[in-house]
Amino acid sequence: MDNRNSIAARKYEVYKRAATKKSRYIIGLLIGLIFIVVGMIISNEIVIFGGILVAAISLLNLVACRYAEKQLSIIEQEGALPAPRSEAKPSPPVKTKVCIHCGKLIAASSRFCEECGKKQQNA
Repeated sequence: MDNRNSIAARKYEVYKRAATKKSRYIIGLLIGLIFIVVGMIISNEIVIFGGILVAAISLLNLVACRYAEKQLSIIEQEGALPAPRSEAKPSPPVKTKVCIHCGKLIAASSRFCEECGKKQQNA
């Protein structure tokens, strides 16, 4: 179950990142169109081809952004948002006692002191 949540969280983050790059691809599309127009003005097929290539790649990326936006809206509508990752699980409190020889805190279940090494009395 934990692996499923991990996969869902990764998928959500990927879609979120992809959806935020939309403006970059719109700019790329505009640059491609500018290359096409300039290539037509100066009658250079290589510039036109480069513009078509840049525009096509940007357009494909815009389609991918739109897909990511749709997936995000589906995830949000279903309420299937992944739970935020917790930093670290707090460890359960350890019962302690004081060493009868040196006075240091040691685990309550310890038979010997970790500091001085002397045997503890059973309670």
